Amino acid sequence: MHPKISIITPCFNAAQYIEQTILSIINQDYANLEYIIIDGGSTDGTVDIIKKYEDKITYWISESDKGQSDAINKGIAVATGDVFNWVNADDYLEDGVLKQVAKHFENQSLNVLCCRTTFIRPDGSTYINRATPFEEGLYKMLNSRGLNQMGMFWRMDKIKLLKGVNSNFQFAMDLDLWKRYLLTFGIEGIKRDDMLVGFFRLLETSKTGIDMAVNASFFDEENNAALIQYAKEAGEHYVKTIQLLNPNIKKELAEKKVYSDISKENVKSWLLELFYEKAKRYFYGNDFKSAYALIKLLPIKDYSGEELKNLKSFKRWSTIKRWL
Repeated sequence: MHPKISIITPCFNAAQYIEQTILSIINQDYANLEYIIIDGGSTDGTVDIIKKYEDKITYWISESDKGQSDAINKGIAVATGDVFNWVNADDYLEDGVLKQVAKHFENQSLNVLCCRTTFIRPDGSTYINRATPFEEGLYKMLNSRGLNQMGMFWRMDKIKLLKGVNSNFQFAMDLDLWKRYLLTFGIEGIKRDDMLVGFFRLLETSKTGIDMAVNASFFDEENNAALIQYAKEAGEHYVKTIQLLNPNIKKELAEKKVYSDISKENVKSWLLELFYEKAKRYFYGNDFKSAYALIKLLPIKDYSGEELKNLKSFKRWSTIKRWL
């Protein structure tokens, strides 16, 4: 009766920490667990550690891959669980947490459970990272970059409908997955709980890094490329407007197709609100040149009511004031 939980660990040369990761999962004392490890062809002893526990691991493989996202998708392809999360090879779960997660997912209307995690600095000190928020509404969430991936458990059938993570992304694949979920299913079926589900290491060698700004440019590149991909679903005006707002988009990423089917109408509604708020900020910030350039590109025919009235007013006054 308890849902099957599939945990996937993508790894590569992770011998320093992976034993703790494995033990935290196989010692959960949760009978309906499916544990999958996808190793990228490690040469540092990681595979020996995996073999040590292979009788408790449902499936594992060690072969070259295209990176973390590809490894996660390989795991999703063989997973058979009802609930899904991935736990990286330098992180680990809280004791006994899967029973608590399973209890939530006995509610069949639940699609995503958002929980808290403990961040561990290299010096051993810790702090609590909040659960991924969603209560502020769909469009505010789509504009947010706040995400706690390790604290999120997903209904597996939704993950498979979304075709897993975008394997073209290596930094922002979790945020892209979250946004594609929101654009496809909205905020229904999401629950937030303040329980601590795991421990996330902030390492100098990891993508997040001890200083989260270390790889910020790479996260931004992928976030902006994803934005272009979504905009293509809505039309040319939307793409050009995104390009104006984010001129330094990595072309080879932006040219990819969106990774799964998403609602065109949801994309349009979100981007229209995003563009309107940006135009309003430019105008009231006395940046009339930017306001004019943005409004000139907007799909103005898709606006109505107060927003349409204000945009016309912003454009009229910006036309005059940008030369003053």
